[in-house]
Amino acid sequence: MVRSSSNRALVRKQEEEVEDIQIEAVTAPGDAIDGSATRGPPPVEPPHLLHDFMRTLPAFGTWGVDVGATAKHGARVALVHACASQVKSKPPHVRKGQYRKETLTVWAVRVWEPTPPTGEDALGWILLTDQEVSDVETLRRVVSWYESRWVVEEFHKGQKTGAGIERLQLQDAGSLQAAIVLLSVVAIALVNLRVATRDEEKTGRPASEYVPELWMRVLSIQRYEQVRDLTVLEFSLALARLGGHLNRKSDGLPGWITLWRGWERLHTMIEYELSRARCV
Repeated sequence: MVRSSSNRALVRKQEEEVEDIQIEAVTAPGDAIDGSATRGPPPVEPPHLLHDFMRTLPAFGTWGVDVGATAKHGARVALVHACASQVKSKPPHVRKGQYRKETLTVWAVRVWEPTPPTGEDALGWILLTDQEVSDVETLRRVVSWYESRWVVEEFHKGQKTGAGIERLQLQDAGSLQAAIVLLSVVAIALVNLRVATRDEEKTGRPASEYVPELWMRVLSIQRYEQVRDLTVLEFSLALARLGGHLNRKSDGLPGWITLWRGWERLHTMIEYELSRARCV
């Protein structure tokens, strides 16, 4: 459910993530993007399945969506079509969880990539939202919230798999919140670095655009025995090497565990460097 708020593995199954529900009434937006005459909602005989119905609607918006890079696929821009309709969903016949047995009125949004590049998985989302999607501008805004999901999930992986915020053992909520805030600052830096490492257009950029100069200076001395500028890819591999990554081509790009282990060792080196500077 999208409220007022793309890893390839995520987008591949998005249409299946929204359970196919029965709808008993629909209202489609009036105007097509090509400026054609107003159209009424397609005829539907209730009960009707959401997925089937959404695939009958023509596109009334089109734009490019950034798809994040993976170890096997580079980053790309997917040209997607989108449509939306108000739907009234019937409660499931098989009760799961706590909810009232009454019709729920929401807006359904479908986003799809009609012609993906050869060898690429087509983008496909079906979203449910409480926002009224009555024009292309609103449709674009609602979808843009969901487009942020990939980076948000990377951040959560950084917090949980890397920083280990779920393993913290503190005596009160205030201390726990303070520790999570501090660790999240580092997680954000590593998220930006990890995303850039998987983008072919950014791997050759200076690492100083994503991490502090001190990090780069200390890591370059440890890895290359001299102070030198590192690219995003060089910094990422050097950091992961500290965490146990062997930097072989067959190993692929480093994951969260090796990056975070590398950061913990680098942090110790940085603390020593800062202490040494105060003693001079």
